[in-house]
Amino acid sequence: MIKLFVLSVLFLGVLSHTSSAQNTRIIPSNSKAPFTFPEIQFGAGLTTFYLNGDNSARDLIYPKDTIRSIGGGISGSQPGIAVRATFILDAERKFRVVAGFDYMILVGQQRIEASGFSFYAKHSVSIPSAVLGFEYAFAELPLAKAKTYAGIDIRNTFISGKFNKTIAYTNFKPFKVEEEEFTTKESVSRLGLGLRIGVEGELSPPITINMSAGYTSINLFNPNTSGSRGQLLTPSVTEDFDRVERVIGNLSFTMMVQFKF
Repeated sequence: MIKLFVLSVLFLGVLSHTSSAQNTRIIPSNSKAPFTFPEIQFGAGLTTFYLNGDNSARDLIYPKDTIRSIGGGISGSQPGIAVRATFILDAERKFRVVAGFDYMILVGQQRIEASGFSFYAKHSVSIPSAVLGFEYAFAELPLAKAKTYAGIDIRNTFISGKFNKTIAYTNFKPFKVEEEEFTTKESVSRLGLGLRIGVEGELSPPITINMSAGYTSINLFNPNTSGSRGQLLTPSVTEDFDRVERVIGNLSFTMMVQFKF
């Protein structure tokens, strides 16, 4: 993820250099466009969700020697979309308020082979998030009129899950297939906090590229500690294991194309 972030920054610089070479009008590097309060940027792009830490949401859905769905099966980096509106507050373009929306579906899958049948399990969790935050651009870079920034945000995330089971009986001709889909635990919302650092650079006015990496906890402020729901991103509540909801942390990488109004 870090390598991807660095390569993206270098790619931004190359594109900016090419665009500048094609422009016959020379503009001093320290020149600033006129500012009208509030200056607004609208952006959309891709984001990722990588669950880290010790949490049963990363475990196999059906661990060995059990017929109960315990783990969430959510491993690796999960893709999603990000939409942001950025309100620039000062002429130096250092202070910004950010409001937006993230949407992703986390998916865990497992296949179990046995004599006479194949069993498939799919666990999916929808986690749309409303985001409100603040950013500070603390340094300017020599390429693409770029700025590096740090940010913090509060996010309200809605969690709902589905579970799908499929059994294919291979000793039948043609194969006999049984499918079942149902919702998992009740839908809930959680309030969390995110920290982010990124770089924003100009491709061709009024279009900019925004790339950032961050760490977020989606249930930092209100995890369910009663033990009635189990872990936030698992499909079921176990009677004897891991009942109290743990605080979840995730790494993310976001890349957006922005348009300045």
